[in-house]
Amino acid sequence: MGLPRVLVIDDTPAVSATVRLLLEGLCDVTIAANAAEAVAAITGTRFEAVLCDLYLPDASVEELATRLGQADPGLISHLVLMSGAIDDPLPGMFGQVPPNRRLRKPFSLEELLPALADAGAMAQVT
Repeated sequence: MGLPRVLVIDDTPAVSATVRLLLEGLCDVTIAANAAEAVAAITGTRFEAVLCDLYLPDASVEELATRLGQADPGLISHLVLMSGAIDDPLPGMFGQVPPNRRLRKPFSLEELLPALADAGAMAQVT
């Protein structure tokens, strides 16, 4: 069995690179820098978890929720949200993400791993 696949959606290269380093050897990480890249990655590929920044340059939070939900209707079960403003009201399917899968930036590996485990990505590691 291969490593769990995790999609990281964030427009800040330093954040994506840090998450990739944190998860090195634990997950197969794919990076998407915007909503368009995220939708393309999700279409036809199953990720055990999707770690998603709420604020991207090419989509509002509402549009991002809609586009991701259309690309993968089952996404809610393996979605982890991250933002500096994670306590803001969340639209659409984002509002259904449980609090333990909402990470405030910056976050640590100790915060990230349980969120990914709850999303189903880390069962074989944690």
